[in-house]
Amino acid sequence: MYSSEKKSILAEEIETTILSLRTLRLEEQKNKNLRNKFDDKRVKEVYEIEISDHFYRNIIAKGYLVYDSSTLLEISTSIARTIYMLVEKLRFNDLYLKLDVLYLIKRIPLKYDKKNISQTIKTLTKNLNELKDKKLIESFEIIKTSSWENSEIDIYFPEHSITEKQERFFEDYNQFKKMSTNLSLSFMENSENQDILSCEIEEVTEANVQEILDLMPSKAKKLKTMPKTIYDALQHYGYGKVKSTAVYMKKNKIEKIRAYFLKALENNWAEDITETVETLEISKNQIFEEIKSNETYNFDENLFNKFEKLDKEIQDGIESYSYRDYIEECGVETKIQQLAFAAARKSLICKFLKKYPKILEELDTEIIPKKKL
Repeated sequence: MYSSEKKSILAEEIETTILSLRTLRLEEQKNKNLRNKFDDKRVKEVYEIEISDHFYRNIIAKGYLVYDSSTLLEISTSIARTIYMLVEKLRFNDLYLKLDVLYLIKRIPLKYDKKNISQTIKTLTKNLNELKDKKLIESFEIIKTSSWENSEIDIYFPEHSITEKQERFFEDYNQFKKMSTNLSLSFMENSENQDILSCEIEEVTEANVQEILDLMPSKAKKLKTMPKTIYDALQHYGYGKVKSTAVYMKKNKIEKIRAYFLKALENNWAEDITETVETLEISKNQIFEEIKSNETYNFDENLFNKFEKLDKEIQDGIESYSYRDYIEECGVETKIQQLAFAAARKSLICKFLKKYPKILEELDTEIIPKKKL
């Protein structure tokens, strides 16, 4: 088990729950305060889920990644499964990953003896070959220099893996949204249904269809079925949603255009793009003011260079904490703050590290220096 506090695998055994679940019946007197929060009388009970402190701290420090459970179950060995989960997280959306072999061995972790490290390399190679056979990685190359301890490994990933990774996230995200929607108040549901109906009866013209087609990847124009598909989509989903989906598609490498288009509409994959565009159009002046205020914190190049030399996971953790610190200071979290943080990211990270200097001091003694990719 990994410890976010110690920044390493735990040597001792720890027994802890992952989460606890309680069912609260709204008809009971002690839950009267909850009853008042729901106007919909059909809601009879709610679930209270509490994540244990240990797992919560690990989630905050190491981020969140969605894996396909069926893929994990098909991997025959625990070592290959661990390697797959580890490299998937480290590479993020890149198709290439370079690691120190010794670093990978320790992170799995694998037992090794300096005198017989070649045996551990064989175990590593065997499990990487399984991932290659299952097309979870495209290829890999172990580069030996003066010794195995100083060797590196290059891992390459297939292009389709980025789309699949994104699909897993959005499917999980939309499943959560559907669960939340089931608890929505009835008048909200009626409002949403009226919005859908208004989209369905919107008049669609050939010019609308052609405009959407022009926004799509060039492959779409070669498909004879696309104009009819776009026409039906405009009637059902409305012009705004279909347009943002077309823009979203052009930003991604897609093989099956029509199938991807329909799935993107169904799962709201372009939702974030729509929200961002609307925010930019409505709040340009507010965002400018946010960015201008953030620039008052001088960017410290030396400090940021130290930050960039840290392991990618540690960088993500620090950036996450600096973002939360910034939001707490603002007192509100909206798209404006999100965009402002992205624009002044370096300055705000430096500000956070200056505010908590012990973070880098402690990491200097614990973290293996990041290898340049």
